[in-house]
Amino acid sequence: MQICYIGKCVPWWFAAPIYLKIVKFEYYPGVLDNGIYYWLKVKCDYLSNLRIKYGLSAYPVYGFHLSIGRINI
Repeated sequence: MQICYIGKCVPWWFAAPIYLKIVKFEYYPGVLDNGIYYWLKVKCDYLSNLRIKYGLSAYPVYGFHLSIGRINI
């Protein structure tokens, strides 16, 4: 993956100090699933504040989650 800015593209790892941010979050115990996908529920104040900053509700309709797998059928 490359990140492009001002007409110049660089590998993501080169641009990481400029564009990437470490985001802390908490996850709830227990894996949730719908029979195909598996995920963990997540709480993240940073993402909630970012959504508010851009005029969205603090939490998405289905909440924050961390996808961890999918069954191939």
